[in-house]
Amino acid sequence: MVAATVSQVALCLMASVHTQQLSALRDELDVEGARWQMPTRIQEAIKAKMPQGTHISVGFEFECTSKSFSLRAPLPADWSECPGVAFPLDGVSNPEPEDMLPELFRIHAPAKELSMSMFNMPMAVRNVVWTYDGLDDRLGPECNMSYEPYRNPNNDSVYNNGKCFCEYSLEYKTLPVHTADDIRESMIGAALTIKEASKKANGFVNWNVQKLFKMEESRAKCNGATHVTKAFVINKVSLIDMLKQQMFGYCAKSWPKEMSGDKVFRTSFAEAYMLWRAMSYCNGEKDCEQRLTLSEMCLKVWPDTGAAQADIDVNLFGGQAEKASILEDIFHAMGGENKTDQRFSEWSKGGVCSPAWAVWEMCEVGGQMANEASTSLDHIVASDPDLGFGGEEAGWYYGPGGGRGDTTTKVGAMLSADGRIVYGLAEYRKDPWNTISFRQCLYGSLRNVRSFEDGSGAELVMRCWLLRGQRMHSRRKSVYEL
Repeated sequence: MVAATVSQVALCLMASVHTQQLSALRDELDVEGARWQMPTRIQEAIKAKMPQGTHISVGFEFECTSKSFSLRAPLPADWSECPGVAFPLDGVSNPEPEDMLPELFRIHAPAKELSMSMFNMPMAVRNVVWTYDGLDDRLGPECNMSYEPYRNPNNDSVYNNGKCFCEYSLEYKTLPVHTADDIRESMIGAALTIKEASKKANGFVNWNVQKLFKMEESRAKCNGATHVTKAFVINKVSLIDMLKQQMFGYCAKSWPKEMSGDKVFRTSFAEAYMLWRAMSYCNGEKDCEQRLTLSEMCLKVWPDTGAAQADIDVNLFGGQAEKASILEDIFHAMGGENKTDQRFSEWSKGGVCSPAWAVWEMCEVGGQMANEASTSLDHIVASDPDLGFGGEEAGWYYGPGGGRGDTTTKVGAMLSADGRIVYGLAEYRKDPWNTISFRQCLYGSLRNVRSFEDGSGAELVMRCWLLRGQRMHSRRKSVYEL
C-alpha cells in the first residue's frame, strides 16, 4: 500500500504494497473504474480527495475517555441538542458541525483567529482532530432544556434558556494522511496531544483549543483504544463484501462490531454503490458527465426498490446464482417468510435489509434532507454523517453495531485526484499491530517525545517499532484492499 523504501512503522500501518504495483493493481482489479470518470457535479460535492500522485489514505483514532471537556460557549437557545464536535487542531481545516464556530463561539474567520501558526503549538499536531467519544447528560446547574420548542419574549422558537454547556468524554482522531512521513508525524502529534490532555490541570496552554474547550481537572491519564482506518478501492468485489457485512451482519443479524471480522466498513454500501454506479452511467459521454447528479439517477435509475434491484442485478451481481446465494442468506437471517411476511421473490425486490432498499432509502431520505437544507443530494450524501446506515433501530440499521444501542458515524467516500477511482474507508480492528502494539506505542513508548522536528520523535517511533516487532499480514491481500 506504500513504497517499500519508507520506514517499517509506516509500512506496518499501511499494509504495504510496492508503489510500482499500484498501477498494475488498479488496472487489474478496477479496469472499469480507471476508464470512467466521476461526473463533474458529483465530483465537486465529494470533499475527501486523494492528493495528486497518491493512492494511499490512513487515519487513526485514539481515545482519552478518562478525561472530559465542555464547550466554553453556551448552547444557542434555538439549538435542541449538543453538537457532534470535531475540531482540527490546525485551526484551518473545516470543523464539524460547519456552523459550530460562528453560531456557538461567534468566530467568523477561524483562519485568522484559530490558525495554529498564531499559537505556541507543536507542528506535529497539525493533523490531529479534537473530537468526542460520548456526550454527558450534564448541561450545567442552570440549564433548562426542552425537547419541544417554546416561545421567548421576542417570539422566537427556542429550546433552552441559553445557560446550557455541553460536556463530552474526550477522543481524538487524525485527518487522512497520505505519506509515510505524515504518518510518523501524526504519531508524534498524537503522543504530544495525549501528554497535554493527561495533565491534571493547565494543559493546552497557548493552544487554540483553549478558546473553545474547557478541560475538567482530573489526575487521570489518557487511556483507551486505538483504531486504524485505511482506504480501499470501491469495485464489484469490495461492494459485495460491504453488502454482506452491512445487510447480512448488521441489518439482519444485528452484529456488534466485535463480530465484524478483520475490518469494519465505515463507508455505507448504499453510498458506495451509488457513486460507483454513477461513474459508469454516462459511458464516456461528456455532456452527461458534466450534468449528471445523484438526484437525476434517483429519478431515472432508482425511482423505486424494484428498479433499484434491477439495476443492482445487472451491474453488481455476476448472474442469478451469485445474487441468490447472497440475498437468500440475508432473507433467512431475517427469519424468512415467517418473520418478513414475504416470499423471497417479493423481498428480494426491495424488502428491508435488501441492497435495493438501502439505495432507494438513501434517495428518499437524502432527497428530503437536501430539500430541507436547500442543497443538493450530492452534497448531503457526501457530507452528512447520519445519512447512509438506515434507521437507528435494530432490524433497520445496517451500520456497525447493528443498532442495538450501538451505532457508528458514517465515513464518506473519497475520490482520486483524477476522479477515476472512488474509495471507501474501513477500520481494521483485528490486526494485532493496529489494535495492541500501536496503542502501546501512542500511550507508552512515545510518552517522552519532545517534538517531531528535533529528531527525537523519529527516533522514538523507530524504537517503538523495534520494541513491538513487525507483525505484517501473512494472508494474501484481497483484490480491492490497498
